Amino acid sequence: DSSMPPSMRCVYKCEKEGSDSLNRKAMLNQLQEVALTTPDKERAGQVCPRNN
Repeated sequence: DSSMPPSMRCVYKCEKEGSDSLNRKAMLNQLQEVALTTPDKERAGQVCPRNN
């Protein structure tokens, strides 16, 4: 129901504390390393240009 405010639409409240502090720089470095070492996937089919 879009007439309800978002805080009332989802009544789930998580009481759990965070597990550890976030090391943003280490996380970004790890994501970049994974992205660079993961091979690209082959396309399943040929890409056709759109006709406008």
